[in-house]
Amino acid sequence: MTPVLKLDEAQQLPHFQDRGMWVQVQTAQGETMTQLAMPVQMSGYTFAVHNPAPLQGQHTRELLAAAGLDAAAIDVLCQCKVVG
Repeated sequence: MTPVLKLDEAQQLPHFQDRGMWVQVQTAQGETMTQLAMPVQMSGYTFAVHNPAPLQGQHTRELLAAAGLDAAAIDVLCQCKVVG
């Protein structure tokens, strides 16, 4: 039996480091953070993060419009803080 590790402890395991299980990524705010890489290794494929994750609410209006809501309905949802 092995102990359940905290995330910072798991990041230090040589096995995980050797397999490239952690990648440094840039956030949308320009900061750098460590993220778990793809745990499955496939020949001929190298995992990479190409874009930062979107900010909270960054695509809300686009998605609601694509779902059929008009600008006025989206404004009401934003004003009522249903979405942000």
